[in-house]
Amino acid sequence: AAGKLLIARRKAGLANGGKWEFPGGKLQQGESPEACLEREIAEELGISIAVERPYLLVNHEYPDKSILLISYICRFRGGEW
Repeated sequence: AAGKLLIARRKAGLANGGKWEFPGGKLQQGESPEACLEREIAEELGISIAVERPYLLVNHEYPDKSILLISYICRFRGGEW
């Protein structure tokens, strides 16, 4: 899967349902961003990845909050697409 970009379609019925997004999620208490991504990918997509290194950081500012998106270079370890 070298050179591939992983995106997922949001489930219907959720906010922005049907739209495409980079999969991931919110950090749990004491969790690293890398561990969070590996956990979220397994939970949401049923596949296993290994985070190798950060790729790009983007900060989105909203009137009521700020969201930091961290994209990573990862390696596919297994699972069914």
